[in-house]
Amino acid sequence: MTRMHRRRFLMLAQMLGLSPWFADIADAQSTTPRVRRSVTSPLAVKDIDTLRRGVSLLKSATTDTDYSSWMYWANSHGMPSAVPAEMARVWARCPHRSRHFLSWHRAYLFFFEALVRELTKEDGFALPYWDWYA
Repeated sequence: MTRMHRRRFLMLAQMLGLSPWFADIADAQSTTPRVRRSVTSPLAVKDIDTLRRGVSLLKSATTDTDYSSWMYWANSHGMPSAVPAEMARVWARCPHRSRHFLSWHRAYLFFFEALVRELTKEDGFALPYWDWYA
Protein backbone atom coordinates (compact mmCIF):
# COMPACT_ATOMS: atom_id res chain seq x y z
CA MET A 1 0.00 0.00 0.00
CA THR A 2 1.38 3.39 -0.93
CA ARG A 3 1.56 6.17 1.61
CA MET A 4 -0.37 9.37 0.93
CA HIS A 5 2.02 12.28 0.85
CA ARG A 6 1.07 15.68 2.25
CA ARG A 7 1.05 17.31 -1.20
CA ARG A 8 -1.42 14.74 -2.55
CA PHE A 9 -3.58 15.05 0.55
CA LEU A 10 -3.75 18.85 0.21
CA MET A 11 -4.56 18.54 -3.49
CA LEU A 12 -7.46 16.22 -2.62
CA ALA A 13 -8.64 18.73 -0.03
CA GLN A 14 -8.65 21.40 -2.68
CA MET A 15 -10.57 19.14 -5.07
CA LEU A 16 -13.18 18.64 -2.35
CA GLY A 17 -13.42 22.41 -1.94
CA LEU A 18 -12.28 22.13 1.65
CA SER A 19 -9.00 24.04 1.58
CA PRO A 20 -10.26 27.04 3.60
CA TRP A 21 -11.91 24.73 6.11
CA PHE A 22 -8.82 22.51 6.32
CA ALA A 23 -6.75 25.43 7.60
CA ASP A 24 -9.13 25.71 10.55
CA ILE A 25 -8.88 21.99 11.22
CA ALA A 26 -5.09 22.03 11.09
CA ASP A 27 -4.97 24.89 13.60
CA ALA A 28 -7.41 23.22 15.95
CA GLN A 29 -5.97 19.70 16.06
CA SER A 30 -6.96 18.04 19.28
CA THR A 31 -4.76 16.34 21.78
CA THR A 32 -7.62 13.91 22.41
CA PRO A 33 -6.61 10.47 21.16
CA ARG A 34 -9.09 9.08 18.67
CA VAL A 35 -9.57 5.33 18.52
CA ARG A 36 -11.34 3.56 15.68
CA ARG A 37 -13.46 0.71 16.91
CA SER A 38 -15.17 -2.16 15.18
CA VAL A 39 -18.87 -1.48 14.69
CA THR A 40 -19.54 -4.80 16.43
CA SER A 41 -17.70 -3.71 19.59
CA PRO A 42 -19.77 -2.51 22.55
CA LEU A 43 -17.24 0.35 22.84
CA ALA A 44 -18.35 1.67 19.42
CA VAL A 45 -21.87 2.53 20.57
CA LYS A 46 -20.98 6.15 21.36
CA ASP A 47 -19.25 6.65 17.99
CA ILE A 48 -22.19 5.10 16.13
CA ASP A 49 -24.59 7.41 17.99
CA THR A 50 -22.35 10.40 17.21
CA LEU A 51 -22.25 9.39 13.53
CA ARG A 52 -26.06 9.17 13.48
CA ARG A 53 -26.35 12.64 15.03
CA GLY A 54 -23.79 14.01 12.59
CA VAL A 55 -25.59 12.57 9.57
CA SER A 56 -28.89 13.93 10.89
CA LEU A 57 -27.33 17.40 11.21
CA LEU A 58 -25.86 17.14 7.70
CA LYS A 59 -29.25 16.11 6.31
CA SER A 60 -30.95 19.05 8.04
CA ALA A 61 -28.89 21.52 5.98
CA THR A 62 -30.92 22.60 2.97
CA THR A 63 -28.28 24.19 0.73
CA ASP A 64 -26.54 21.61 -1.49
CA THR A 65 -23.53 23.88 -2.03
CA ASP A 66 -22.86 24.25 1.73
CA TYR A 67 -20.03 21.91 2.81
CA SER A 68 -22.01 21.07 5.95
CA SER A 69 -24.89 19.54 4.01
CA TRP A 70 -25.39 15.86 3.26
CA MET A 71 -25.95 16.53 -0.45
CA TYR A 72 -22.66 18.45 -0.73
CA TRP A 73 -20.82 15.36 0.50
CA ALA A 74 -22.86 12.96 -1.60
CA ASN A 75 -22.36 15.11 -4.70
CA SER A 76 -18.63 15.49 -3.99
CA HIS A 77 -18.31 11.76 -4.25
CA GLY A 78 -20.39 11.46 -7.40
CA MET A 79 -23.76 12.34 -8.82
CA PRO A 80 -25.99 10.93 -11.54
CA SER A 81 -26.89 14.21 -13.25
CA ALA A 82 -25.08 17.22 -14.67
CA VAL A 83 -22.81 19.17 -12.32
CA PRO A 84 -23.57 22.89 -11.96
CA ALA A 85 -20.69 24.98 -13.35
CA GLU A 86 -19.97 26.64 -9.99
CA MET A 87 -19.48 23.20 -8.38
CA ALA A 88 -17.42 21.57 -11.16
CA ARG A 89 -14.20 21.65 -9.08
CA VAL A 90 -15.90 19.99 -6.12
CA TRP A 91 -18.72 17.67 -7.16
CA ALA A 92 -18.41 14.26 -8.86
CA ARG A 93 -14.68 14.11 -8.12
CA CYS A 94 -14.23 10.52 -6.91
CA PRO A 95 -11.63 8.89 -9.15
CA HIS A 96 -13.21 5.43 -9.49
CA ARG A 97 -11.17 3.00 -11.57
CA SER A 98 -8.04 5.06 -10.92
CA ARG A 99 -4.86 4.62 -8.91
CA HIS A 100 -6.00 7.59 -6.80
CA PHE A 101 -9.18 5.87 -5.63
CA LEU A 102 -7.92 4.89 -2.16
CA SER A 103 -6.07 8.12 -1.42
CA TRP A 104 -9.07 10.21 -2.53
CA HIS A 105 -11.36 8.27 -0.19
CA ARG A 106 -8.87 8.57 2.63
CA ALA A 107 -8.95 12.36 2.38
CA TYR A 108 -12.75 12.33 1.87
CA LEU A 109 -13.28 10.36 5.08
CA PHE A 110 -10.75 12.47 6.99
CA PHE A 111 -12.71 15.63 6.22
CA PHE A 112 -16.08 13.95 6.72
CA GLU A 113 -14.99 12.67 10.14
CA ALA A 114 -13.68 16.12 11.12
CA LEU A 115 -16.97 17.71 10.08
CA VAL A 116 -18.96 15.22 12.17
CA ARG A 117 -16.72 16.10 15.14
CA GLU A 118 -17.32 19.80 14.53
CA LEU A 119 -21.10 19.50 14.15
CA THR A 120 -21.60 17.17 17.12
CA LYS A 121 -18.96 18.78 19.38
CA GLU A 122 -17.56 15.27 20.06
CA ASP A 123 -13.80 15.82 19.89
CA GLY A 124 -12.98 12.14 20.48
CA PHE A 125 -15.17 10.87 17.62
CA ALA A 126 -13.60 8.48 15.12
CA LEU A 127 -15.47 6.67 12.38
CA PRO A 128 -16.00 3.04 13.38
CA TYR A 129 -14.78 0.43 10.94
CA TRP A 130 -16.39 -2.66 9.51
CA ASP A 131 -14.29 -5.82 9.73
CA TRP A 132 -15.26 -7.80 6.64
CA TYR A 133 -13.46 -10.88 8.00
CA ALA A 134 -15.42 -11.01 11.26
